Amino acid sequence: MQSDQHVVVLLDPSSEVGERSLDYALRRLSPAPTAVTLFVALTGVTAQALREYAESEEIGLSIAAQNYLDQLRGRSELIELPVSLVSSPGIDLAADIAEYGRERGVDAVVVPAHVARLDPGFIPRIAMLMHIPVTVVPSVP
Repeated sequence: MQSDQHVVVLLDPSSEVGERSLDYALRRLSPAPTAVTLFVALTGVTAQALREYAESEEIGLSIAAQNYLDQLRGRSELIELPVSLVSSPGIDLAADIAEYGRERGVDAVVVPAHVARLDPGFIPRIAMLMHIPVTVVPSVP
């Protein structure tokens, strides 16, 4: 019998490897997730692709983020799982993820390693704020 495993996955739509954290969470975590929350930032460098998309489509940034997350929700690996979509408008992404995790009883967090290049303090900060495993997924396979 598999226990529940709710996983938060941080995505970076501005990077070609920005979804590697989702691939890792779906294929390599043990136990496998039984629920997934896709998390994307609306501020900072990681939101650049979303800002460009929003501008080109003449829509708001929040709608651009929702469209991006909805596209990911349609992936075949996610069809059978409950998927939540969260965009973080705050300046402290690590605190936003930690608060979300505490409020919803999240079991693990998966983040892409290249986020450390964009925000050098992010990975140590989220690891410090979380009382659950934080998996950092390499940028290269």
